[in-house]
Amino acid sequence: MKYEKQEVELSEVAKNGKNIALSKSSFINHVENNLFKEVDITSFSSAFALIEYILQDYTNNKANEIEISSGAYLRNYSQ
Repeated sequence: MKYEKQEVELSEVAKNGKNIALSKSSFINHVENNLFKEVDITSFSSAFALIEYILQDYTNNKANEIEISSGAYLRNYSQ
Protein backbone atom coordinates (compact mmCIF):
# COMPACT_ATOMS: atom_id res chain seq x y z
CA MET A 1 0.00 0.00 0.00
CA LYS A 2 1.34 3.43 -0.85
CA TYR A 3 0.43 6.71 0.76
CA GLU A 4 2.11 10.03 0.00
CA LYS A 5 4.81 8.29 -2.05
CA GLN A 6 5.84 6.21 0.95
CA GLU A 7 5.62 2.45 1.43
CA VAL A 8 3.40 1.51 4.37
CA GLU A 9 3.32 -1.98 5.81
CA LEU A 10 -0.20 -3.18 6.56
CA SER A 11 1.02 -4.68 9.85
CA GLU A 12 2.30 -1.26 10.91
CA VAL A 13 -1.02 0.34 10.06
CA ALA A 14 -2.76 -2.28 12.18
CA LYS A 15 -0.34 -1.71 15.09
CA ASN A 16 -0.42 2.06 15.30
CA GLY A 17 -4.06 2.44 14.22
CA LYS A 18 -3.28 4.94 11.46
CA ASN A 19 -6.29 4.85 9.14
CA ILE A 20 -5.61 6.15 5.64
CA ALA A 21 -8.91 4.97 4.11
CA LEU A 22 -11.62 7.38 3.00
CA SER A 23 -15.36 6.90 3.02
CA LYS A 24 -17.11 6.99 -0.35
CA SER A 25 -18.44 10.50 0.30
CA SER A 26 -15.00 11.74 1.41
CA PHE A 27 -13.44 10.22 -1.72
CA ILE A 28 -16.02 11.98 -3.92
CA ASN A 29 -15.38 15.28 -2.12
CA HIS A 30 -11.63 14.87 -2.64
CA VAL A 31 -12.11 14.18 -6.36
CA GLU A 32 -14.57 17.07 -6.85
CA ASN A 33 -12.30 19.51 -5.02
CA ASN A 34 -9.18 18.35 -6.90
CA LEU A 35 -7.44 17.21 -3.71
CA PHE A 36 -5.86 14.27 -5.54
CA LYS A 37 -3.65 16.43 -7.76
CA GLU A 38 -1.00 13.73 -8.12
CA VAL A 39 -3.46 10.90 -8.87
CA ASP A 40 -4.35 10.13 -12.48
CA ILE A 41 -8.02 9.12 -12.69
CA THR A 42 -8.30 9.13 -16.49
CA SER A 43 -8.39 5.33 -16.56
CA PHE A 44 -11.92 5.51 -15.13
CA SER A 45 -13.17 7.30 -18.25
CA SER A 46 -13.36 4.11 -20.34
CA ALA A 47 -15.44 2.35 -17.66
CA PHE A 48 -17.81 5.31 -17.44
CA ALA A 49 -18.05 5.50 -21.25
CA LEU A 50 -19.06 1.83 -21.36
CA ILE A 51 -21.67 2.33 -18.64
CA GLU A 52 -23.02 5.35 -20.52
CA TYR A 53 -23.19 3.32 -23.77
CA ILE A 54 -25.09 0.52 -22.03
CA LEU A 55 -27.53 2.99 -20.49
CA GLN A 56 -28.10 4.79 -23.80
CA ASP A 57 -28.61 1.47 -25.60
CA TYR A 58 -31.12 0.43 -22.96
CA THR A 59 -33.08 3.70 -22.93
CA ASN A 60 -33.08 4.11 -26.73
CA ASN A 61 -34.41 0.62 -27.28
CA LYS A 62 -38.13 1.23 -27.69
CA ALA A 63 -38.94 -2.27 -29.02
CA ASN A 64 -38.12 -3.92 -25.69
CA GLU A 65 -35.06 -5.61 -27.17
CA ILE A 66 -31.56 -5.94 -25.78
CA GLU A 67 -28.50 -5.99 -28.02
CA ILE A 68 -26.62 -9.11 -26.91
CA SER A 69 -23.97 -8.87 -29.62
CA SER A 70 -23.23 -6.41 -32.39
CA GLY A 71 -26.39 -6.46 -34.51
CA ALA A 72 -27.97 -9.35 -32.58
CA TYR A 73 -31.01 -8.52 -30.46
CA LEU A 74 -32.95 -10.47 -27.87
CA ARG A 75 -36.60 -9.54 -27.56
CA ASN A 76 -38.19 -9.64 -24.12
CA TYR A 77 -41.54 -11.39 -24.40
CA SER A 78 -44.03 -11.10 -21.57
CA GLN A 79 -45.31 -14.40 -20.18
